[in-house]
Amino acid sequence: MKILFETVSAFGTVGYILGLTTDLSVPCTVLLIFLMFAGRLSPLTIAYAIHPEGIL
Repeated sequence: MKILFETVSAFGTVGYILGLTTDLSVPCTVLLIFLMFAGRLSPLTIAYAIHPEGIL
């Protein structure tokens, strides 16, 4: 449950943490960094960057 909270908080760029981030391995930390970046850009922006002709 704590890992899910950290993940959703990272994607939503909320800023709440439970202190679990410092105990994670390097690949998990990199994944959280990617989720923070993706959450900041928004899924629609990322989808448009991948498929610029349009999503629909």
